[in-house]
Amino acid sequence: TAEKHDSFISAPMENGKVLMSFSGKELIKGEPDASSFPSGGLRATFEARGYTAWDCTSPAFVRHDAAGATLCIPTAFCSYTGEALDQKTPLLRSMEAVNAQSLRLIRLFGNTTSKKVTPSVGPEQEYFLVDAAKFMQRKDLIYTGRTLFGAMPPKGQELDDHYFGTIRQRIAGFMKDVNEELWKVGVTAKTQHNEVAPAQHELAPIYAEANVAVDHNHLVMQTLKRVACRHGMKCLLHPEKLTVDRDANARYFGPGIHEAGVITMRSNEMVYIDEGAIVYGAIQSENASNIKIVGKGILDSSHMNSGHIVSLKGVSNAHIEGVILKDPSGWAAVPYYCNGVTFDNVKLIGFWRYNADGIDIVNSSNVTIKNSFLRTFDDCIAIKGQKAVYDKQKIIENIKVDNCVLWNDWGKCFEFGAETVVDIIRDVTISNCYIPHFTMVAMSMQNGDRGHIENVRFENISIEEPIKENAMLKDEPMDTSWWGKTIGLGITGTQWSQDNIRGSINNVSFQNIRHIGSGCTGVDLSGYDKDHKVTNINIKDYYVNGTKVTKTSNLIHTNEFVSGVTVE
Repeated sequence: TAEKHDSFISAPMENGKVLMSFSGKELIKGEPDASSFPSGGLRATFEARGYTAWDCTSPAFVRHDAAGATLCIPTAFCSYTGEALDQKTPLLRSMEAVNAQSLRLIRLFGNTTSKKVTPSVGPEQEYFLVDAAKFMQRKDLIYTGRTLFGAMPPKGQELDDHYFGTIRQRIAGFMKDVNEELWKVGVTAKTQHNEVAPAQHELAPIYAEANVAVDHNHLVMQTLKRVACRHGMKCLLHPEKLTVDRDANARYFGPGIHEAGVITMRSNEMVYIDEGAIVYGAIQSENASNIKIVGKGILDSSHMNSGHIVSLKGVSNAHIEGVILKDPSGWAAVPYYCNGVTFDNVKLIGFWRYNADGIDIVNSSNVTIKNSFLRTFDDCIAIKGQKAVYDKQKIIENIKVDNCVLWNDWGKCFEFGAETVVDIIRDVTISNCYIPHFTMVAMSMQNGDRGHIENVRFENISIEEPIKENAMLKDEPMDTSWWGKTIGLGITGTQWSQDNIRGSINNVSFQNIRHIGSGCTGVDLSGYDKDHKVTNINIKDYYVNGTKVTKTSNLIHTNEFVSGVTVE
């Protein structure tokens, strides 16, 4: 939580006296200096000032502490040119986006009277309490706020006797003071109890509107820490655990900025990028096994002009979890001829540069992508076969994508190809995914080479409005009239083709596909010739704007080299 304090004092009068005054215009807009906030060179010096504005949807309150009585005004903070300099501004903007899209959605269900949709949040806050004297003996607690050594944590429910157990008197006294402090500033603390781990506890308020709840949560964390000191304790606000524990010998990047360059990983190594860390660089590994890239920090390649953020070549058993991959110069994360790669809870943001794909699976098998968010310029997830590594691995199989959110600005969200220099691409399942925005094709097979694509399932895919306005490829405007396809399966040579042999597409199913928006251009199926066909395509429960699509619909387009299409 950031603070800027202003007194109520006014300019001196002619007699030298001053008045304590406070006017409404100071709430509407303030103008503090923002020159010390990092801008990446985006703001000139004369634009360095910032602007504050009262978030009037979040109640003001009076806080009493060592500084006296302070009137606290929840405030948004943005730059001269409109960039958010805080976390409240993006939250308010996202609430407005939720409101606009939710109203649009409920109109489809016939609700024409509702005027606003408000998201609510009830954030529980877990915390640890440690005696202050013991805290000062632990350098890991002092410097990182968590344990870095000691006994491994229990993995099951073997400490369930502590959960909901009797609260010790010292802790009960602390909780009483916390509740009273929170009630004074309008935070409706409701529930408190022991958690599973020793010295772990939980506090939960009554739910409120999202921005108010987040303001309250910041007050809860501040209050917990302040009151703990009064009781001779230290409060640790430990974050949620990853599914992978940090190895004792991990290459560790703690909170702060690190100019790492290219990090090369060998077998049985872990790179741990902790929450609050920004690592400028990239990671590569070749012919290694059992590697892990985990944490909640950021791996940022904005300082690099070439290469991938994560490049794996010939790697087996790789696990990437929790990290934020930001600003690749091209394809972001690429396993080449790998076997056994998992991406779990990865956030990938790369929509600034041309050809910034998300995760490109190249001549690799047994790859899982789950619980992840990909916001890319070009293709979000692509399965490719490249001639340069054809001899390394000639079959791509057993690919699973589940529970992901995909958003791109050019290209396709799911793409097979366009390079398909492999013998077979088979046994691929893509399920339970949400596409809030896309451009050309949501689910695409662009078979430009020799690959035979077979046994592919798409199921439970929700798709929203395609982006067509002001589309540019570098400096050239693009024809977007055909954009917005739900499904596009085609066999044809392209500018990216790497051989003169054509393949096939067979046994592909689409089930429970929901597409809403005015720009949907339907399904396009196109074979190459009588020997290279698209066959056995099953489409079941495909809805566009709430209407089920049938085989006779004008949204289904095929050519003479397509057979065995069923629409249910």
